[in-house]
Amino acid sequence: MLSSMFLLVGILAVAVLFLWAARRPDTIEWHRSRLQAGALIMVALSVPVGYGVYRHATAASDLEQIVPVVPGATTDSWVPQVSEEEYWIFEGPGDLDRIASFYDGVAAREGWQIEKENNGRMLHLELERDGVEVTVSAYLQGKSSRLIYTVKRSP
Repeated sequence: MLSSMFLLVGILAVAVLFLWAARRPDTIEWHRSRLQAGALIMVALSVPVGYGVYRHATAASDLEQIVPVVPGATTDSWVPQVSEEEYWIFEGPGDLDRIASFYDGVAAREGWQIEKENNGRMLHLELERDGVEVTVSAYLQGKSSRLIYTVKRSP
């Protein structure tokens, strides 16, 4: 997320620099129009980048509205929705049994039906409730794990 934020700030800084250069009295008119157009393009580019930064920052809270996220997990990336499925990627604790136990508790408290498969290196959970299917795939990566959440809602 930090790199996306730097990208956003950099784009806006270039837009401000272009506008500053365009407003200088010694700027040639031909350059002035190009600098203003460049600033407008930079601002237009900042809109999708800003949206991506916003979605990345709110990814955990968006997913929490559907199913709780494993305690200690941090947002790694948010994936734009390209089909009827939504995806979130987190980095979490490296104990797959702890993750499975957490979701066993969530299923019992919140009424999710749960199926799980754990081979020691990968954990695959399928939770279903009220037409919402949540798949949690956790892969060990050293001392941490990569958690991929997939949410599919029935039409």
